[in-house]
Amino acid sequence: ACCVRVKGDWPTPHHTACYTQPSASARSVVSQMAAAAAATFCSLKASALRFGSVQGAFFDEGNGQLLLASNNDADGTTQVIARLIDRPDAAPLVLTFPNRSHLISVRLSPDQRVLALQTNSMTIQFLNVGEKQVTYFQTCKGKPPQVMIRAFHWVSASDFLVVTNQGWEYYQVIPEKRTLKLLKSSSMTILWQVFSYPTGLLLLSSTPQGTTIHPVMFKRGVVAKLPKFEVSIPTDYHQLGMKVEERDVCVAMLYGRIYAVVYHTGRSRQPEISLIYLTKDACVKAFTLSMEVSGGRCGVSVVDNMIVVHHQASRVTMMYDIRCLQSSVQDASSASVCYQPVLRPASVVQTSLDGKPYELYAASWFFFQPNIIVDAKQGVIWTVQVELEPLISMIPDRNLLIDFLLRRIDGRPVLMKVIRALLEPTDPAPLSVIATAFDQLNFVCQMSEQQDSSLKSFVVVSQEQMYEVLSDLEDKIRTLDNMPRKCKLVVSILKEYIRSLHQYSIEPQYFLFQLVIDILVHHKRYDELQQFLQYHVVADSEPVAYQLRQLSCELPFRAAFQLSVDMLKRLNTSPDKICDILLYNKQVLPALRYVLSLGPEAVNALSARRFLEAAYEANDNMLFYTVFRFFERRNMTLRSDPKFARDENCEEFVQHYQKLFGSDLYPTATPPG
Repeated sequence: ACCVRVKGDWPTPHHTACYTQPSASARSVVSQMAAAAAATFCSLKASALRFGSVQGAFFDEGNGQLLLASNNDADGTTQVIARLIDRPDAAPLVLTFPNRSHLISVRLSPDQRVLALQTNSMTIQFLNVGEKQVTYFQTCKGKPPQVMIRAFHWVSASDFLVVTNQGWEYYQVIPEKRTLKLLKSSSMTILWQVFSYPTGLLLLSSTPQGTTIHPVMFKRGVVAKLPKFEVSIPTDYHQLGMKVEERDVCVAMLYGRIYAVVYHTGRSRQPEISLIYLTKDACVKAFTLSMEVSGGRCGVSVVDNMIVVHHQASRVTMMYDIRCLQSSVQDASSASVCYQPVLRPASVVQTSLDGKPYELYAASWFFFQPNIIVDAKQGVIWTVQVELEPLISMIPDRNLLIDFLLRRIDGRPVLMKVIRALLEPTDPAPLSVIATAFDQLNFVCQMSEQQDSSLKSFVVVSQEQMYEVLSDLEDKIRTLDNMPRKCKLVVSILKEYIRSLHQYSIEPQYFLFQLVIDILVHHKRYDELQQFLQYHVVADSEPVAYQLRQLSCELPFRAAFQLSVDMLKRLNTSPDKICDILLYNKQVLPALRYVLSLGPEAVNALSARRFLEAAYEANDNMLFYTVFRFFERRNMTLRSDPKFARDENCEEFVQHYQKLFGSDLYPTATPPG
């Protein structure tokens, strides 16, 4: 028979995280709720790794491994095969050692160097991987039968934790010496325990009702005891024979914070989940998750910073997001916040196994954190997933949907699809909805620039990505009728996006302003473009200035050239670049006047060849004469000699001057400039 050990023990009702069989009346609720939910958001992904008829199957949630143990009576050995559930094609680790007839639990160290085995209630055996038949032992403190091991855990590659019914013992494993060193221990009555591998947090219950919980943190050889906390339950809980058990508790990491998740029946006799925020100074009840379902057991998964609750009696799944303020209300009876499900309860997407419909919410389901379900009966391991694509039709409020998708690790594709739909030119969303959406995107951008650790999983939509969306929008509009009206829409959308960037202290990139200019120019709205530039709706930048320079040569927009030059001046652009623009537009004399306004140093640094070449190409003899004589005077001031220096490479222009005006290169009279 196949057995799945949960938390280091056999799957008895007290220690397993599986469901109890629902009553017939409870099953009647199933069809009603499932029929009410036309769409669903939760699915199961099966691992290619399956397990069948072996003597023992142990799931190690710390390493994400399935350990398959079998005895070979012929040669008196036990074989353990370790396989990764997310990499089923990887070569398994095979360990063979002398026969252990009764394996209670098996775990590999995170570095896969040491195998820990429990074969009785007092002793843990250790086997170094690669060493044949050499084991060493560690017996817990106390005497049997008063002391028995509840569970053991690898905290790190060398730190090992043993939890008994009378306390816990924290060891350092030294494989080279085949020994363990006790680091710290504590004595207390322990009825059950829950350990979180990602956080190193151990939750211990010491009271019959299970309402007093002691958190202890283990990390890098250091032990920190956190303040104990009480789970608030109705006063008649004990009279009803109800208590908080190990299967009702888990640890969740949500948005960078550690919470104890406790399932219990609330004062209204409806089940609810309490989230206790754990810190070194205090442990307080922060949130309550309301469940509008009847009684029965629940399984909890943590997916992408969300609590996903599977209710077996009603065969539905509920999803909670503690950052979704729209689904929260303040609990008047306490300081905590009560959350409703983000969506209506819905069944998990129906799936098949071996070509047959798979039974969902089965009694043989075991839940492991963060999002693993092991079906001991079918020998299959499932990963719980939240499907984001169906949410487009399930959440009609677009801003609420965007707010939700921004917090999802894999939310970018669906989020961008929603944004594009908002900006669809044939059926755009109201501008107020679009403006709020931009604010939502840019708020996350602002927080990410400030390196807010709680936003690590958030989707950051950059200006480059929004530029791509807005460019596609402009391309679509050019193919539609009623283009002037649609142009006004696109410009309004761009203005809202730029406004939102400024609101969150994000500097808009130049390509957004270039897009505004392109749209206005394409639709020949030159007056509006000039207003945008004069009132600085379009911010100053060199790329925008060069774009305006180019437009001044191609379009009947006479103001573009002067706007370009003025923009470069405001940007304190180097005189050479401004001169280039003036010369590019054949504004030779204005270029000279501009340099003269900068003072003698700027005049002395001028390249005579560049100006003479521009005057020559203008095919204006008087202009060429004026420029030539200007530089003669400059040379006289600079070197007391009107001649051009050899390294200035102006010989061809001297010859051209002689051809036009004779050989008298240096007359005393100064022509009018």
